[in-house]
Formats: sequence, structure tokens, C-alpha cells
Amino acid sequence: MEERPPVTSRRFRAHALVIAGALGVAIPALAGAVGTITRQAESVRTLEAEIAGLDARFGQAASAYDGARARLDTVQGRITANTASMKKAQIELKSAQGMLAFRLSAVYRQPQPSGLEVLLRSGSLSDALSRVDVLDRVQRHDAGIITTIAAARVHMREAQVELLADQKVAAAESKEASVHLTEVRSIRSARRGVLINARKRLAVMISAEVNRQRRAALVAAQRRVVQRVGQAGRATVPNVPSAPAAPSFGGGGTDVSGALRKIALCESGGNPSAVSPSGLYRGKYQFDPGTWQRLGGAGTDPAAAPASEQDRVAGVLYRQSGAAPWPICGR
Repeated sequence: MEERPPVTSRRFRAHALVIAGALGVAIPALAGAVGTITRQAESVRTLEAEIAGLDARFGQAASAYDGARARLDTVQGRITANTASMKKAQIELKSAQGMLAFRLSAVYRQPQPSGLEVLLRSGSLSDALSRVDVLDRVQRHDAGIITTIAAARVHMREAQVELLADQKVAAAESKEASVHLTEVRSIRSARRGVLINARKRLAVMISAEVNRQRRAALVAAQRRVVQRVGQAGRATVPNVPSAPAAPSFGGGGTDVSGALRKIALCESGGNPSAVSPSGLYRGKYQFDPGTWQRLGGAGTDPAAAPASEQDRVAGVLYRQSGAAPWPICGR
């Protein structure tokens, strides 16, 4: 009589087979999902490069805005100086106007004497010449007052024109720089939101794909264990579920039933209430809610529907598209 190995030895050997089978199946299966994940990662890298370009544009716009603000401050300084200059010119003009009014009043009250009158009223020739010199200086002073008034008016007009021009230029530059900065900030903020969402989608895709491949590897490894240790050995291996009965699809052939049975085992281990880590894929065949409703599934949650309803909807989808909706488990 042949001696059988103890139960502990058989369990250890079964666990070793599970691990080896899982590693052997997971590596090539994960390689098949590289394409989709790589495309999403490339999209994330493209968005990151675009954000870097927008950051550079934002820095340039901020520098331009700072420059416009600095020029505006300079113009404001010039406006302040022009205002002070205009006030000074107004004071000078008012003073000159007062002096001119006084002189005109004095001339009107007492007309300027002629040279002969000055000579006759003077006691000597030197005294007469002195009086004439005083009169000439008075005339030159009056002419200077008139010139000062004219210059003050011209300076005030020039200062006013320069003030208006400076205000117009400064306002236009500041407004243009502010609009450009706001535009770049808005674009950058929007693209950053897109990048964040793309990164989240990539993380969900990677997590879901890894979990899906792990489930597929585990199911394949369990099937290998069942085939190798036989019916008696399988009864002693923990966590190896019995194969569920083949679902009924109402008129479908055995090839459809067998194919969907393999898909259900791979996708969820045959569990009608299974839910993926991301929460998107649900039920025995890991339907997404949109596909479930499009095919006329009962209710809104595939994982909450009876197993028979899930079998029926899976049969409809399989007859429409074959195994394509299950790119990993349908191979």
C-alpha cells in the first residue's frame, strides 16, 4: 500500500502552486494592459509639459504687469511733479498779473514824462541822466513782467497737455497688462484642473488593472491547483471555491455558456456581488452601469441584481460583441 503524504505537506504544496501560478499568469497579463496605461501616462506627460509652458507664460505676463505698474508709478510721479509745477506757475502768474495791474494803474494815473520834461525838472545833467536810466529800467521791468506772464501761460498749457498724455498712456499700459495676466492665470488654472483629473484617472486605471490582473492570476492559479492535485487534494486546499454551476442563457449554446462561465470566474470569481476597487465595475461579469442599462439590465446596480439576471444580460452582450467587452478575461 502506497503511503500518502500528510495533509500539512499537501497544503504547503498547494499554496506553493498557487503562488507560482499567480506569478506565471500575472506578468504576461499585466503586459497586455501596458498600452492603455501608457497612453494615459503619455497624456499626463503632455499636460505637464503644457502646464510648464503656461507657467513660463504666466511668469512673463507677471513681469510685464510689474513693468507696467512700475511705469505707471513713474508716470504718477511725473504727474505729481507737473501738478506742483502748475501750482507754482499759477502763483507766479497771479503775482505777475498783480504787478502788471499795479504798473498799468500807476501809468494811467501819472503818464510817463518825456525826456525834455525830465531834463527841465532835473537840477543838473547827471540828475537827468539818472532819471532817464530809472525810467528805462522801469520799462524793462514792465516788459519782463509781460514776458513772465506769457511764459507762465505757455508752461501751464504744456504741463496740462503732458499730464493728459501721461495719464492716457499709463492707463492703457496698466489695463493691457492686467487683462493679459488675468487671461494667462485663467488658462493655467483650467489646465491644472485637467491635469489633476488626468492623474486621478491614471491612478484609477493602474489600480483597477492591477487588481483585475491579480484576480485573473489567482483564478488561473486555483484552476491549475485543482487540475494538479485532483479532486481529493482540492478538498483540502483552503480558499479554492468550487466551480459554480453553468448559468442558463435561454436558448444559448454550450459554447456561450462555457465562455461566460470562464469570464465570470476570471472577472469576479463567480461572485454576483463583486465590486471593483474603483467602484466602476460591478457584479459577476464586472459590468459598468452604462453598459448594464443599455442592455436592459434590471435596476441601476449590476451587483444588486440576481445572478440569473446578470447571466441573461451577459448572454445578450456576448451574442452582440463576443468576448471583446472582456479584453483580459475573454481571451
